[in-house]
Amino acid sequence: MVADIISLSSNWFVSLLSASTCLLWSPCNANQVPDIQQPLYHLRMPTLSNSMQHSLQFTAEHGIGAILVLEYFYFLVQDKDARNDLQAALDLSVAEYQTSGTRESVCKHINEAFQAHGENVDILCPILLQVAKEKQMSRTMNRKG
Repeated sequence: MVADIISLSSNWFVSLLSASTCLLWSPCNANQVPDIQQPLYHLRMPTLSNSMQHSLQFTAEHGIGAILVLEYFYFLVQDKDARNDLQAALDLSVAEYQTSGTRESVCKHINEAFQAHGENVDILCPILLQVAKEKQMSRTMNRKG
């Protein structure tokens, strides 16, 4: 069932966000996530945007960053040892996002899209979706072994 939640179709990030929200911030039915028996608690995630002021660009940078971090986090917690400390697994996911060059690349592509198209959401949405698809950190996890 969990494999069904994470799909790499054109709407993979919506499915991932729903799964991550269930996993991290709301009580889940044991049938939804059978192997994770964690009590509900809050996890901390830093701001993932390079923008200094709150704007649509800030929201896009942080939102796509959060989706990519949570996707990586999802695969990390498949290891039973990682489930013992979800905050440590999330911190590791954030650190990988920030130090691997992914954050800089994502923010660069988003900045270029905003420079070229302003805040035209109709044009930006497909571009932002493509950025998220191309920068999936789970792909680098597969290469690392």
